[in-house]
Amino acid sequence: DDPPGPEAFLAHPHPRREMLKECLFVGLPLAGVLIGLLVAAQAVRTGHAQTTVEPAWLRVLGGGVCGYLAGGGLIWGTRILGTLAFGREAMGLGDVHLLAAVGAVVGWGDSVLIFVVAPFIGLAVSVVVIGISRMAKGQVRVIPYGPYLAAAAVIVMLVGQPLLELFGIF
Repeated sequence: DDPPGPEAFLAHPHPRREMLKECLFVGLPLAGVLIGLLVAAQAVRTGHAQTTVEPAWLRVLGGGVCGYLAGGGLIWGTRILGTLAFGREAMGLGDVHLLAAVGAVVGWGDSVLIFVVAPFIGLAVSVVVIGISRMAKGQVRVIPYGPYLAAAAVIVMLVGQPLLELFGIF
């Protein structure tokens, strides 16, 4: 769909170029995570790792941060890879913020489960919406993903723990 030549890539806004900027933005935190993991692994190998009992507030804070990063990271990765693959914005930043916030509340395990459940809700509703839209107007529009993330969050909060135990995550 893009016109050929470098001028098409340099024209503003170009979705793939914008995603490459986001990749550069995400690169530094990812490098920090990798360095942290290498340092922690080295501490465990050399026996310098300390086993201490952390306070409850620190465990809650760590769980919230892990859920925030897991939820936001899943959607952000989908946004970047989908946009690079399809040449148009695959997912909005609002979806990233939504699942990151939900992940901070429910934790990393539930945010991953929400990420898995939401597409099925979206597909089920989209089939009905697209069918009605085609019959009524003869056109299909972009489908917002946030409502399906929210619906999946409610479903996972209501029945998520049995699902996690079924799959052996917790």
